[in-house]
Amino acid sequence: MNKPTLNHSLIREHNFEVLDVEGSIPEDLKGTLYRTGPGLLKRFGQSVPHPFDADGAVTAVKFQEQVYGASKVIKSKEFLEEEKAKKFLYGTLAPWYSVILNNLNQKIKSTGNTNILAWNHKMYALMEMSKPVEINPVTLETNDVTDFSGQVKGAFSAHPHRVEKLKTTFNFGVRSDWIDLYALPDHGSFKLLGSIKAPWEGMIHDFMVTDKHFIFFIGPVKLIKWRALLGIGDLSNYFKWEPQSGMQIIVVPFNQIEKPIQISIDSFWVWHFVNAYEENEEIIIEAIKHDGFGAFEAPSSAGPEQSMPSLHRYKINLSSKRVTDESLWKNPCEFPSVHPHFTGAKNNYIYLQTFNEDNGLGGGVAKYNCKTGEISRWLAPKEHMGCEPVFVPKNNIESEGYLLQLIQDPNINKSYLAIINANDIDGGLLAKVWFDDPKPMTYHGIFVKA
Repeated sequence: MNKPTLNHSLIREHNFEVLDVEGSIPEDLKGTLYRTGPGLLKRFGQSVPHPFDADGAVTAVKFQEQVYGASKVIKSKEFLEEEKAKKFLYGTLAPWYSVILNNLNQKIKSTGNTNILAWNHKMYALMEMSKPVEINPVTLETNDVTDFSGQVKGAFSAHPHRVEKLKTTFNFGVRSDWIDLYALPDHGSFKLLGSIKAPWEGMIHDFMVTDKHFIFFIGPVKLIKWRALLGIGDLSNYFKWEPQSGMQIIVVPFNQIEKPIQISIDSFWVWHFVNAYEENEEIIIEAIKHDGFGAFEAPSSAGPEQSMPSLHRYKINLSSKRVTDESLWKNPCEFPSVHPHFTGAKNNYIYLQTFNEDNGLGGGVAKYNCKTGEISRWLAPKEHMGCEPVFVPKNNIESEGYLLQLIQDPNINKSYLAIINANDIDGGLLAKVWFDDPKPMTYHGIFVKA
């Protein structure tokens, strides 16, 4: 019997329609959850060899007087070109000559299959190797790809981070062996702050930012350029894990971008950071640590099959260039978040996806108390498969809010949104909101309050 998987295509596109509710929706939960992930794993009779190469699909749940749900494929200009040609023109399944020409001309389809960004009254779907694609938040229809008036020269990462104190969202983009640094202030224009040189061409999935510094943990994953240029194999064949190169930590001061500080430590990999802040001349960073890069082979699996990710805290002393590594929770976990009011500042709680130890499936959430180490946890039934939990604050009190996790029940082939009181995780679900079909993997998302 095959193990259940979230690695499948969207069954159907649909506009917002009323969803069935089991339990009681909190009265103060008003707004819309937006999530994105690889939505089309098969097109033109061909299966996409790696989910990062798939066209994205946005799934949304809207909380009003009733609860509504919608799912739409992201249809960029390049996607529509392929539909007209009835074949792949971009990505690893394009003809070999198209792959080479696309790479030489830096033509990349914006699939929007990784994350959602809301900024300046607009919404964007993100994929780290391309530029953002604008999405209509009301209809989920695709608008156009943007380079923010020419300021994004290469890619725009799928992991922007906000510093609440500065009222600014920051991001980066990889351009060959350069890293471009961006600022998106709440009030003001998009800014390219500068660029720094990376230690090698490779993958940089996430980063961290405080009110004074950008911080990059650049793992020893190096691009095999000739493979990528010629399109040999799928995306997992384009990168090589070279642990002898070490993990390179690069700290970039806001006021001296041209003078980054580089520190080398033993190798590991980070897909996702939690938060970062500065205290007593140290930069404190919480992150999910992987021993290796194996999860890249199966990023849409429902559990930690390729590595055992766990929660760690790193402290960086810039004067001595000393880095300490503290294990906080050894249980497999991923997709962390904090209360948005505490981004870039000291946080007392971390919210996480957790996994069932018996079978490695991923329906469940956890709350980690940074002061006491106490864990509150809820697990879905063993065979259920979950995605990243999104924390929705009730107010500025760090522990008060709701956790929303999209979960698939393979027994009935349907997905539901689990709603959990973040202050009483052990108490179980407040409600389930049911779709009438199974939703594929969604990597990341946001909640926009009404």
